[in-house]
Amino acid sequence: MLEWLEKQKGKVEQTTYIGYEQVIKGRLYKYFKAKKIKLVDLKPKHIQDFFDLLFSEGLSGNTVKHYRANISKALKSAVITEIIDSNPATKLETIKTKEYTADYYTQDELLNLMEIIKTTSIELLVIIAGVYGLRREEVIGIKWNAIDFKTKTLTIRYTVGRGKIDGVTQFIFKDRAKSDSGYRTLPLFDFITDLLNIYKDKYSEYKKFYGNTYCNDYKDYICLMKNGELMKSGYVTQTFSKVLDSNNLRHIRLHDLRHSCGTLLIQNGVPVKDIQIWLGHSNFQTTLRYAHADIENKKISASVISDKLALDIKNTKKEQIT
Repeated sequence: MLEWLEKQKGKVEQTTYIGYEQVIKGRLYKYFKAKKIKLVDLKPKHIQDFFDLLFSEGLSGNTVKHYRANISKALKSAVITEIIDSNPATKLETIKTKEYTADYYTQDELLNLMEIIKTTSIELLVIIAGVYGLRREEVIGIKWNAIDFKTKTLTIRYTVGRGKIDGVTQFIFKDRAKSDSGYRTLPLFDFITDLLNIYKDKYSEYKKFYGNTYCNDYKDYICLMKNGELMKSGYVTQTFSKVLDSNNLRHIRLHDLRHSCGTLLIQNGVPVKDIQIWLGHSNFQTTLRYAHADIENKKISASVISDKLALDIKNTKKEQIT
């Protein structure tokens, strides 16, 4: 497994490799190292015993499925290179998984959240995520050059996540434009323009306040901390949960803002195909064909968002720096 993992460097995306590494160097490696089973002697029962252990430790079917996928891929490679004659993982029964039922906020709940979120450090990120139905990593990855104030468009081109590389947790920067249907251009609403301009002014004030201690490494990005650091995904998720709890709001995941946006669109008669284009669903086969199309293609979705979620940004008081 370790040899196969090493060969994946450079073959798969960085985020994919990190996922492989977490699975293999965690329970999997320790378990089979202790068993001392030779690869040529590996039987389906040995693998099944490992899965049974994972289930007994409380892991879900979805998580165990990741372990199976890594084992299957590694053993398939061993068959191709003629180290073993057959892949014992293929003889195992399918792992049962529970389909996650997404939760979502209603229009009124979304508007209430966006009013409450104005007083927090994650205001900009949450409002953009809710209005456009973006993933957390997509919002963090938005740069100022992705926003065209003249043509009033916002392009989703990059993502920024967090992960361990060589044991060190760090930002993972990914260019979606190369291979992902998540690359798309959306209309820039006037109230979002107003909000972005407010944050431009805020960042200028923060930079003056922090002086030489201000971090300039991430000035190209729109979602920053007061000291100029790029927002971390974990911080955003934890802060979002705390905001919901402290304001007695119904608890949903940050990612459920994406489902809330999609639900709002479908409840207002937007065709499913248009919603898939708007949200950049990767499982929609023709998304790439439409993702680069003219902004006119998104008019129906845009009109619903504008009518239902337009915020009074201009009356928002600018935060006082103390």
